[in-house]
Amino acid sequence: MNLLPFRFRTFRGRLSFFFLSLVALLLATTFLIVLQANRRHAQRQIEDNLRAGSRIFSTLTERRLDELNEQARLLAYDYGFKQAFGSSADDPGTMRLAMQNFRDRIRASFMVLVSLEQQTLYDSDASKRDGAPFDLPDLINAAEAHDALEARGLVLRDGQLFAAVVVPLLTPEPAAWICLGFRIDDSSARELGVLTNLDVSFFAQTGEARGSLLASTLPDTRRQELLAAWPRRGQTAPEPTQMELGQVPFVTLIEPLEVRHGRVAVALQRNLREELLPFRALETALIALGVAGLLLSIIAVVAISGSVSRPVLRLAENARRVESGDYSPQPGEESERRDELGQLARSFQNMTEGLAERDKVRDLLGKVASPAIAAELTSRPLTLGGEEKKVTVLFCDLIDFTPLSERLTPSELLEVLNAYLTAMSRIVDAHGGVIDKYIGDALMALFGAPLEMPDQAAAALRTAGEMRTALRELNQRLFPEGEDALRFGIGIHTGIVIAGNVGSPTRYNYTVLGDGVNIAARLESLTRSADYATDIIVSEATLQESTETFRTRPLGEAPVKGKQELVKIHALLE
Repeated sequence: MNLLPFRFRTFRGRLSFFFLSLVALLLATTFLIVLQANRRHAQRQIEDNLRAGSRIFSTLTERRLDELNEQARLLAYDYGFKQAFGSSADDPGTMRLAMQNFRDRIRASFMVLVSLEQQTLYDSDASKRDGAPFDLPDLINAAEAHDALEARGLVLRDGQLFAAVVVPLLTPEPAAWICLGFRIDDSSARELGVLTNLDVSFFAQTGEARGSLLASTLPDTRRQELLAAWPRRGQTAPEPTQMELGQVPFVTLIEPLEVRHGRVAVALQRNLREELLPFRALETALIALGVAGLLLSIIAVVAISGSVSRPVLRLAENARRVESGDYSPQPGEESERRDELGQLARSFQNMTEGLAERDKVRDLLGKVASPAIAAELTSRPLTLGGEEKKVTVLFCDLIDFTPLSERLTPSELLEVLNAYLTAMSRIVDAHGGVIDKYIGDALMALFGAPLEMPDQAAAALRTAGEMRTALRELNQRLFPEGEDALRFGIGIHTGIVIAGNVGSPTRYNYTVLGDGVNIAARLESLTRSADYATDIIVSEATLQESTETFRTRPLGEAPVKGKQELVKIHALLE
């Protein structure tokens, strides 16, 4: 039954009609899908930018607080400032001038010197506050409760938002408090706006009143519209919402800030119309491309013959099979052709065989070497030699394993050893370490080679702690009666080593060499001594390199073979 009001005289005409109809339908459908996707993408992109802007604000604030804190610390230890403070009762003008000079030099907004009784001694900007109770007592209370006697955070002061820090003035005991503050104003909002391409506003809410804008990148007219719209939206919006400002839609994220002496929120906004402008240009381009594609499809359908479609479809099928990981040979008649399509089919088959061989080699290499080392070996030309790197080396060896091996059969011994090495290796891998080698029942792990690792020392210390816990769990599983429990010793050291390929031109081994390796091995051997009474010994170099703090017990100094200097060592506690 023919549903068309006309008939095609040729199969090519019928095929062309249906093919072009299909192309037109696909183009129209694609355009509609892209249209909707553009809208969704624009919304998601704005939301991602808003959340990124929130993170950037937190980072900028923390960076400024770090700078203030560092400057305050330097001032607290400055000998000249201490002398000025000691003689401030006789010369208060000089003291105030010194404070103002220091405030201007570090570009702070205010500086206050407060007594231990929380009375304002000197305020760099308002001498009328001198002798009055300090107006930010919570900040000093927080510093008194902190181990380092320091505090930081956002504060509301005189209706303005500041990032402030408090540190003690030491002579050498705390004699007063130094408070520095940096105002978050329109320039701060503009700085954040430039970095994030967002509109930024800081809003203070006081009781039931509407509140006020502390700083904003919006023009004055938009600020009034934001103030009018804010109470209807609520104080905070945990998820981005749409807000109308002068009939212009803004996607808005309102987040509360942790502020002392008040409630403050930051509003991050993006004009939805502006965000959609490039997508509208893309939609126009898609229409033009669709029309051009339709015209090209007419030419292509007329030009393509049926004898070409079959081998091409066959190759496409094989390509999808290879993409899914199936490299098995699929011989076909197109491989016997003498034309260009036959050459393409044969080349494709050769490529498939090469990919199969490559994956086989990579799989084998991944089983005999760490994945990170395997990636290092395959990512560049193999040559003998190495480079200096700062690496944290972890040596782990079983203690008194020989008596246990004499009581077990070879198969039982291998099962226990594999279970132990598997558990330890899994922990090393989880923390970004690399197993350099297994030496019988011992293993050597690297942190910082071949791949750089900024927190290598902390990662190695966490690894050692988890290995200790994993060994207890393994003993409970393998030796529930506790009669043959495994014990190990771990030595960790951070130092400069030579990392690279060692061996001959025909056989390579990626490893590290140097004093750092020798010291780590020496520390592991010290765990066997009852004098130290610990299973994990760490050098002081590793503790100093660590970005985290761990519980340790000093063990004094220990000699290292081949080195004249003694090495300070510590026991890693649980």
